[in-house]
Amino acid sequence: MTLFGRASVVSPTVVCAIVFFLASADRLFTIRTGTMNVRFAAVVLLAAFVVFAVTRGRKSIDDVRTLTIAWLPFIAMYALAAATSQATAPTMLKLGWFAFDFVVAFAATALFNARDVARGYFLSYLVIASIIAIDFVTGFTRGSDHMIGYGQANDMVPGILLFRPHAFYYEPSFAASALALAWALALTGMRDAAPKLAGALAVVGAIALVLMTSRIGWFYAAVTAAAVLVFRYREGTLRLSSLARASIPIVLIASVLAGVIAFSDKRDAIAGLAGRLGFAPAFERVLVADGPSLLHVKVDPQALTMNASLDAVREQALTVPRAPPSSGR
Repeated sequence: MTLFGRASVVSPTVVCAIVFFLASADRLFTIRTGTMNVRFAAVVLLAAFVVFAVTRGRKSIDDVRTLTIAWLPFIAMYALAAATSQATAPTMLKLGWFAFDFVVAFAATALFNARDVARGYFLSYLVIASIIAIDFVTGFTRGSDHMIGYGQANDMVPGILLFRPHAFYYEPSFAASALALAWALALTGMRDAAPKLAGALAVVGAIALVLMTSRIGWFYAAVTAAAVLVFRYREGTLRLSSLARASIPIVLIASVLAGVIAFSDKRDAIAGLAGRLGFAPAFERVLVADGPSLLHVKVDPQALTMNASLDAVREQALTVPRAPPSSGR
């Protein structure tokens, strides 16, 4: 392939990757206007929407209609929840912002080849996962000043201030949720668009998901991975050879985590944080075990996040003053 031919393939992928990456940056590539954050990606997507409307708008009416119908149940349920909530206006504003993001994202991706979009998506999240893994090594016990991205300060371990890396997302659960979806998609047929990028994301993404210590991320990853396995089994494409190949990244992940956690100064810190998640004794037994180990994790039903319980959130909601009834006729 000539140099020009390579550039014609790589350039659209890089452009898509940059847009996806900017869309993940809640903390840096953002314009703050009052109580709202406008990401730089929104400006790029809006420009792409204008190009789409001029060049392909009329030809894509059927696609827009199909997508609208498919998402109508979600929009209707969200609108109903917003109308009955105590903060109707801000919630409806979020719904409108979602509709804007959805439309401009569809328009922007429609301007590119589907394979370029998939490659850019995998590339962007491979970069995000790599940043999280690097930041864990350099700043988990030292702070955000030693990180490429940001780290959420956490004092749940007595005597130790830890910093959970989350790249440029607003907080770790946001990063973990998005990365879990990207990681799961790298296990599907979508990986055929970029096998090497998808394979790297499957390994590095899994490591980053573990290191972020986000239970919601772990849950999303487990559910989506199980769905992929069930789908492939029903389609008859699940083979022992593919499971054997899948064990290779699992071994690599276990080796990297053992090196980073078990044989470094972060062992006590991560073990203490794991203790607050409910399995510190089991964690220690796994580290000294000679053979394979299985962890059975029981989560308190009150635990919504690492720092909030169901009762605390309910109590906070009940203390919010309600707006006085309207006196209009």
